[in-house]
Amino acid sequence: QPDAKDSPLRIAVYVDSGARNAGVFRWLELTARAKNVVATPVDGEAIRRGALDAADVLVMPGGSSIVESRTLGAEGAAKLKKFVKNGGGYVGTCAGCSLLMQSSKCHPNMLNMIPYTFSVTGGATDLSIMFNRRAQDLAGISKGKRKIRYALGPVLVPSLPVKDADFEVVAYYNSDINLMSDRERMSMAGQAAAVAGTYGKGRIFAIAVHPEADYDDHHIIRGAFRYVAGREIEWDVPQRKRGQLAVGFMCDNSFGVETARLIQRLVSECEFDVIALNKGLIESGYLRRVDAVLSPATVGSGKAGSGLYGGNAERTREFIARGGRI
Repeated sequence: QPDAKDSPLRIAVYVDSGARNAGVFRWLELTARAKNVVATPVDGEAIRRGALDAADVLVMPGGSSIVESRTLGAEGAAKLKKFVKNGGGYVGTCAGCSLLMQSSKCHPNMLNMIPYTFSVTGGATDLSIMFNRRAQDLAGISKGKRKIRYALGPVLVPSLPVKDADFEVVAYYNSDINLMSDRERMSMAGQAAAVAGTYGKGRIFAIAVHPEADYDDHHIIRGAFRYVAGREIEWDVPQRKRGQLAVGFMCDNSFGVETARLIQRLVSECEFDVIALNKGLIESGYLRRVDAVLSPATVGSGKAGSGLYGGNAERTREFIARGGRI
């Protein structure tokens, strides 16, 4: 944790295969806007080279925990564990929560840092979770129900003790979304949805849902940083001005560290509104909200299967016909 409370909090945001999506965009956006914070995108290679030596907190976004583990590799995983054990903070959402769990047949090569295993769930929706009194005591997150974005996140099932780890549940599912198949599954309702605790000298806040997705849920992220870093951080909520240009940024598993740096500059320095886009959001009509679309070269807006043309060709043609630019 930082030695001086007035020094910038150094946050590393993981961006690599398994974590390249609209949720990562939101993490980059809010940490770039945060006051007295230095946010640095890192990938598996950077962590293996020792990038966490210059960080106070690591943010591990959602995506795929199996792919996140693969891109970290054994060396990167060892350095991540050492970072937290030596006093670093860790905030993980969805896959970033699953990554910490104990390995299983369906979830191999997890980091085994928390005494929980993964239970397969399903669905992508807004659902309700219930924060308990300990969430308020530890992180300042008010006790009560929250409607929040959920996308295939885990149920945290208590498992074997983990050496040097001490955790407690701070939120439970208040909804039951088991839609992936017809197989019988345990009910999510009443099961753990978020945990907080210590691993060695470091602190972890892991939540199975997506508080980064909605500005109304960002108080949960503030609470997570309050717990893992002992710091109060704030960021400006962007206020769109009348007539201001709105630019959509394509985030279909398409960007790495360099593009992440571009996102940080766009949201913190440019005089236009930047909105995360992906194939699903375009299907939901988000092209109507933007004047232009910025598509990283690795997406290739004309490439078959991209968010703009793979299944969205008609929507994209309508966007261009009304004056939209790509």
